[in-house]
Amino acid sequence: MEGFLNLLLWQSIVTTIVLYYATVALYRLYLHPLARFPGPKLAAVTRWYEGYYDLYLSGQYTLKIAELHKQYGPIIRISPYELHVNDASFFDTLYNRQEGVWHKYDWSIDAFATKGATIWTADHTLHKNRRLPKTVDLGAAFTAFVRDVVNDYIFGKHYHDLGKEDFDAGMVVAAQAGGLLWRITKFIRFFGPLMRSIPPQRIMAVSDPVTKNFFRFMMEMAS
Repeated sequence: MEGFLNLLLWQSIVTTIVLYYATVALYRLYLHPLARFPGPKLAAVTRWYEGYYDLYLSGQYTLKIAELHKQYGPIIRISPYELHVNDASFFDTLYNRQEGVWHKYDWSIDAFATKGATIWTADHTLHKNRRLPKTVDLGAAFTAFVRDVVNDYIFGKHYHDLGKEDFDAGMVVAAQAGGLLWRITKFIRFFGPLMRSIPPQRIMAVSDPVTKNFFRFMMEMAS
């Protein structure tokens, strides 16, 4: 009796799986928004059609797509989720980035470790923001690189300034104040010792975030 129940259970599981994939196949063939576009039926049902050419035939799906265009026309369905266009007159509409939303599929970028890079950004809005023209302060970047190397090599501390959005450029501005302190003290001898006698915590209490960060850094260096 127990063996019969186990057999019945496995039959139910197999039947459920078969019905599920059959339903998915029928949906993709006849009800999916891309169902009206021409192309191989197997490509419309499963991405393993593409997988055969890219895995077993070592990346030949691009060449296969060219053959499919000759057979089916300028706009064809190449997977359950994708169309491929070979019509120059349609390119302006297709690549009009001012209209529409294009999210990348996660499976198209999962193989790469640089998901934070612009080209591998899946979300359309985030990708659009990252493509906006921006200036990069290479001077601040180089200074951050030098700080990271010096802090690591000499002090054994890691602040990762090069990885910060603005390269922690405020540290340079705050450090330049030390030059002013030096110049004043050259002529007014008590000024430097007077300023150093003020507890850093009191200065930080009334300072802006950049200055606070600088004094915190100096205190860590002294510890």
